[in-house]
Amino acid sequence: MKALTWHEQRGINTVEEGFAHLVSSFRDSIKSWDYFVNWDKVYSNAESFRRELHLWNSLLGSERFDEDFLSLLEEYPKIVRAIPALIVRDGKSSSSFQITRDLSAEALEQIDFNFALATNTAEDREKALMFVRKTGLHRLFTESGISNLLDYMIGVEAGLDSNGRKNRSGKAMEFAVGGHLARVCRNAGLRLIEQAKADSIKSEWGFQVATDKSSRSFDFAVSNESHLLLLETNFYGAGGSKLKSVAGEFSQLTRIVSTGDISFGWVTDGKGWQTAIRPLGEAYEQVDFILNLEMLRDGFIESIFE
Repeated sequence: MKALTWHEQRGINTVEEGFAHLVSSFRDSIKSWDYFVNWDKVYSNAESFRRELHLWNSLLGSERFDEDFLSLLEEYPKIVRAIPALIVRDGKSSSSFQITRDLSAEALEQIDFNFALATNTAEDREKALMFVRKTGLHRLFTESGISNLLDYMIGVEAGLDSNGRKNRSGKAMEFAVGGHLARVCRNAGLRLIEQAKADSIKSEWGFQVATDKSSRSFDFAVSNESHLLLLETNFYGAGGSKLKSVAGEFSQLTRIVSTGDISFGWVTDGKGWQTAIRPLGEAYEQVDFILNLEMLRDGFIESIFE
């Protein structure tokens, strides 16, 4: 960690004191109003299947489910695309699956399902029925007592959207840091690039940045023409093995990119670091600058460019 006048002005004279200040001012949370549910995404995903779900509603409470299912698909073969949306979101593809028929069998036979294709044949319709039966999805139609699949899907989407909260915390950290950096750069006459790659930095400002991989993109790059500061940001509200690896990665990255006129900084926060104090302390000794949100708002960046 490089010493700054910022440290001197606050009576921080050793690396140990600096690290203690960093850890003692970590925040519990950076939750904002949009942390809980991304309602725009929820309604958009549900609305994209409105027509299909309206037709599938006719099977709710059916006493002859298999026959009605096959008949409906024969009349409207394209509505099969909505079936996966009622049961899964895997983040990659929600239309095709490879299912192992029997995990205990000597030969692990796989069955391919592709719900993006209309069920134009009796075989296609029987295969779709197999999927609905084997996964238990048929019970949604025959036992759930729900009256509208669109309402059901909105609830499913809202629940599944909770998986995006971790990513929203990361985006919230970038937003918090980016907003402050924009103000600092405006007031101090500094220049700022978001999601900065080495080639764009070279093109804009002329700095030659060495990187560990060609795809490396820094969350922020700040410059006063004579010095370049590269910044990465993250927030950890909970612990985990990833914290140690990130600390090691940024220590190594500092050794690669840091030169006389280029520095590497890491803006991190969150009580999750309480579970990984040792690797963070090791990184604190090696990374040019490690700061948190409180330090960011207390003039730390300005001090780097004094």
